[in-house]
Amino acid sequence: MTGNKSILLIAAVAVCAAGCTPEESFTGSRPSALNNSQTIATAGPVSRAASEAQPPNEYKQERDRLSLLGLDFSTGRVRTNADAAARFVPELTQQFAASEYQRGIAELNQNHKSEAIGAFRSAVIADSDNPVYYEALGNALIFKGKMNEALASFRTALDIDPSSLAARTGAARVLESGTDTEAAINAWNSVLEISPDNPRAHARLASLYYFAGQNQSALEHLNTAEELGYPVPGQLKVLILKASDPAG
Repeated sequence: MTGNKSILLIAAVAVCAAGCTPEESFTGSRPSALNNSQTIATAGPVSRAASEAQPPNEYKQERDRLSLLGLDFSTGRVRTNADAAARFVPELTQQFAASEYQRGIAELNQNHKSEAIGAFRSAVIADSDNPVYYEALGNALIFKGKMNEALASFRTALDIDPSSLAARTGAARVLESGTDTEAAINAWNSVLEISPDNPRAHARLASLYYFAGQNQSALEHLNTAEELGYPVPGQLKVLILKASDPAG
């Protein structure tokens, strides 16, 4: 059974990742075992010519660094470095923030992840009280694989608006990618607190409870997810049904 669970966990995470599209991320709206975030360096930007003269990997790393320049995630929340921010955010206005937010969506829809992160970064700096911009930044960071920074973004959004479904869902997605199953379960249950009929949350909880050995809870969420029309992977359903069968 341990081998089956390991194989299924990889498949389940892949299914979740595949279902998280940029469009879904922008439609509305705990400690974990993840590594600690590193403080973002505040060195100034380099020219495109100088960057492209570097080896591909170094250029990619430099582009990623520049996309987050001006933000610090080391406290588990998003903080602004005013000196660095002043170099590339010309105006701290809601209008500019909204323009950068729209640019970020357009860049992400073109699969330009670093450019999208840079745009959402500028929106956050220009209007730091708008939770939607932190949610957008967090979702873009997930696509880039920067899970610690993404979690900090969602938690900052929740500090501003604790009722944000987008931020709760984003945090749950990040925590599920780590190794702390209990934290992931708590996060998805927090989604159900404000969205009881959320089919995705029920499906994820069915999987998580199964891996935690809580088979009855897994079965209950599996049944609810299917009643709500969510496509539960067939292998997961078979394993949950087998594990929750007393006659097993």
